[in-house]
Amino acid sequence: GIGARVYDSGNGAPDSYLKGNMDEVAIFDRALSNAEMANIYNNGKATNLYLNNPLHWWRMGDNDSETPQRITDQGRGQINPKIMGAATLSGDTPNNPIPLSKYSLSFDGTSDNASTDLSVGGKSALTVSAWVNLSTVQDSGFVQQYAAAGTNRTFRIIYAAGGFWFQCYSPEGITEATVTNAAPPTNQWI
Repeated sequence: GIGARVYDSGNGAPDSYLKGNMDEVAIFDRALSNAEMANIYNNGKATNLYLNNPLHWWRMGDNDSETPQRITDQGRGQINPKIMGAATLSGDTPNNPIPLSKYSLSFDGTSDNASTDLSVGGKSALTVSAWVNLSTVQDSGFVQQYAAAGTNRTFRIIYAAGGFWFQCYSPEGITEATVTNAAPPTNQWI
């Protein structure tokens, strides 16, 4: 899902939520090059990801008739998240006022998320990109594929215990890597 962390409690229910906005969330089923990553973040302005051929690409309201309950996958995967809670469209975007992205999805930090049946299968390489603007720094999930323990490969990018974590689970065991121990900035797009 997007915007919430699911703890491996067996029921798949979120236990902590993002407070802020997310936009242009994408998952690639390959490792992107440094040049491709630099292009995505384009000096602080969102760019068109179409040429990077994403597996999943959620524009967070753009191309969806401005309907906050509909987030269409613009990638090859065609997985359309269901908005849970009271998430709303916001005009606050990583490149406002440049028109590539008119909307982001705003999460309240208590019950909002975008639920998906996301699956990246047994991919050996994976790149996840997203624009995030946190209102408050709190334990939360950003992007996650949840699967019951021991059944499938699962990944998540979360903020917890004072750092960003990329966690990867597999039927063979758990691999964890701390991305950074620094608290993210608030009220700016990263």
